[in-house]
Amino acid sequence: MTTLEILEYYANLLIIQYVGKPKAYATIKYLVAQIVMDQLPIDVQNAFNIDTAVGAQLDILAKYAGVTRSGNGFTGPITLD
Repeated sequence: MTTLEILEYYANLLIIQYVGKPKAYATIKYLVAQIVMDQLPIDVQNAFNIDTAVGAQLDILAKYAGVTRSGNGFTGPITLD
């Protein structure tokens, strides 16, 4: 789910007395947005986990380690994944 879909999902869970109230809808979206954004640092940390990283994340990790993901082996070019 995208962030927008998550916000809409929770905003649409308002009880009947608050349906159609723009301030209540906006308040729920604001509160959920804060919770979702609080998880952003954890998502970034997990994206650069050496055991689960893929693609560009592996390139960045290799740069920090001072190695490259591609090179030449006995049989020709190789790319680490």
